[in-house]
This record gives sequence, structure tokens and C-alpha cells, in this order.
Amino acid sequence: MTLSVSFSVFAVQGLQLEVSGWGGGDGDPVDMVSILHDLGDGRWIEIESELAEDDFHLPDARSDAAARLRSSGQAPVETASEPRGLRVDGIAVPFAFASSGERWVAIGAAGDVTITVQAEGMDIKALELRAVVDPGRLLAGGIPEYRPSGQEHDVLDPRRIVELADATPLADLGATLAGLARPGLALLVSEHPEASWIGGEPALPAGADWPDGEHGPTTFVAQLSLADLDPSVWSGPVSGHLHVFCDIEPDSRSIEGAGACVILHTPAGVELNVHAGDLHEDLRIRQRFVKPRIGLTLPDEDAPPMLPLGLGFGGERQFDLDHLWKLKARLHAEQGWHHRAGQLLGWPTWQNDDGTEHLASLRNGQALEWALLLQTDALDAELYVMLPTADLVAGRFDRAEATIEHD
Repeated sequence: MTLSVSFSVFAVQGLQLEVSGWGGGDGDPVDMVSILHDLGDGRWIEIESELAEDDFHLPDARSDAAARLRSSGQAPVETASEPRGLRVDGIAVPFAFASSGERWVAIGAAGDVTITVQAEGMDIKALELRAVVDPGRLLAGGIPEYRPSGQEHDVLDPRRIVELADATPLADLGATLAGLARPGLALLVSEHPEASWIGGEPALPAGADWPDGEHGPTTFVAQLSLADLDPSVWSGPVSGHLHVFCDIEPDSRSIEGAGACVILHTPAGVELNVHAGDLHEDLRIRQRFVKPRIGLTLPDEDAPPMLPLGLGFGGERQFDLDHLWKLKARLHAEQGWHHRAGQLLGWPTWQNDDGTEHLASLRNGQALEWALLLQTDALDAELYVMLPTADLVAGRFDRAEATIEHD
């Protein structure tokens, strides 16, 4: 049997294994491989590696993990509210987790691969999953070889990017990409009330006026608790709250020209009250509570620092674009950047063209001197709010500018 596998397949090194199933074949690409380790004493673990079609979301995975257990007749099922850490190639990766007695299911992601682990009588804390060097050999009955395990790095250590780029067509660019990495904060959706949120209603000081724009009352976008932002990444004020409003054109749902973004900074210790503005229902944003989490970001392939590498559209190495996206996805997965509602700082991910230069030009500034204050998809499009980096450090927000990019 000769079947090629183009994605990472994971197993537990040191345990005997058998291929218990795969998806595809018969002329179709293999898109899933399942590995079974049976210890013969009632303990077993099965690892399913599947090429993902959609972005990985931990809340969805938690429901899927519980459903897997129930479908096998396990009840009652206990679903963990917080992810469990499982080491994948030496790196701790968050997995959704559900259990019933000695049986459990964990679902996580490594780059473009969704990993589903089902086990009986096994301790998740004692396991490490390793990627097989040549998964096609497993399907042909070969003896597995495993990829070298990565070194555990601090989440902001760019050396991990070099490791992730190794053994890919981007290997010779690993050090360059690591040098371009910028720290940022992901805003992860929380199922519990948090001090920061996107959409809904702002909590403003008593007597505060709702900002108006050219098109009437501005749209409330986000409220951020600055005390919750890690100062190792966040370079702005460390106390109080930011309230982000944007003047959105009601019909086109776009932002044109300068001055369409209003940022209010409320100092710590000021009493805040929920304020419902007189805003058209179509411009209200559904509320989502968020928790900030630090990590590294890489620029898009058409960002100015990347263009000399020939990775831009039409560049000499256009075939590497998929590998760049996979590298970024793997990096985000390891950082626990799942189910993001937004991002602060770091490199923005532009829906279409890089708009940093345009926003900076509205204030006669230079693109490299501007920082991403907020990116969010809360408007069913990508909203970008940027400002001069020096202003952020100084706690000045009156020169922030915004734009919206639709798919």
C-alpha cells in the first residue's frame, strides 16, 4: 500500500502502535490517520490526527469531546471548564477535555492538524505526543521514526519560531522570521464575566457623554481593563479602562477619513456605570467577554518586511505561502490563541491589503512608527484601530485612527 500523507501524524513514542484507520485513499488524499496504542492490560490510547478545514475553537472542541464519550455509551460525562495541557513535540498545548471514569477524550490543535485523543486508564499528565517523520510508512506497515522534540521556551521566546520553521520549506528563513516576530495580546472569548469585553454596552463614568461622529452616535467596540494587560507586552497605561468607539457609515458599514475613532481612558478608581447609547440596532455589536493572553505574532506575507524575502503575491517563493500560514497557525495554537475575538499589539492580520501606511498618513505619520491598538472581527468584517507607538507609551489616544476591511 502506498499512500502519501501531507500533514503531521502524532503518536506516543515508546509504545507499540498500529494504524487503526485513516480517511481518504482510493485516489483521494489521506486527510486523517488514527493510531492505536494498546497496552494489553485494559489501558489504551488512540490518537486521531486530522487535517483541519476550519479554525480550531476550544469551546467547540469541548462539546465535541463530550459528544465522543457519550457516543461510546459513557455517562455521566464531566467536561472540564478549562483546557488541559498536553505536550506535543515538547510543547505544552491546551486541549479541551472530557472524562467519564477512567475513560477520557481530549481535543487540541497543532498547526493545521486537529488532534483527538481517546484513552482508558491513562494519565494525560504523563503523556507526550510526537510527530512521525514519515506517516506514509505507517500505512505501509513500517517502523515509526519521530521528529525531534522541541525545547520548551518562554511564550515570547522567538527561538520557537526557528524550531517550527525547521523541516519545512521555510527552514532557511526561520531566523529571519524570528527576528521579525512581535509580541501581542490575544483577546480570548470567555464564557464567564470578565473585566474586558467586546460589544455590548460600555461602563462609563457618571456624566460621561457618548461620543458622536459624522454619522451620529459612534459604535461602541470594546472596553479593556488595563490592569489585566501583561506589562511585558503592553506598553501603554497600566491602570484604568480604555473605551473604544468608532464612527461607522450605516449603509456601507465602512470607515472613511480621519477622526473616525474615539478612545476614552478612564483612570483607576473612578466609578463606572453601564451606559446604553442612542445607537441604531444595526450598529450594535453582540457582547463577548474576553481574557488577554500574551504571545508572538508574525507579519503577513505582503507586509513590507516580508517583501524582500520574495514571499509576497507573485514573489519567487509564492509556493511557501501555505507554509507561512501553517507556521503562524502552529505558533498560535501552541500559545493557546484559540477562539480569539480580537488582538492588541503585534502584527495585524490584514483581510485584504496592509492598511498601516494609509492610517499613519491620516496623521502625517510613518507606518513603522505606528502600533496596532485593536483588531477585531466583531463587525462581521475586520476592524483595525492603530495609533503612533509613542502616543501609546505616553498614554495619549486622541490620534488613533481606524479602518474596516470586508472579505
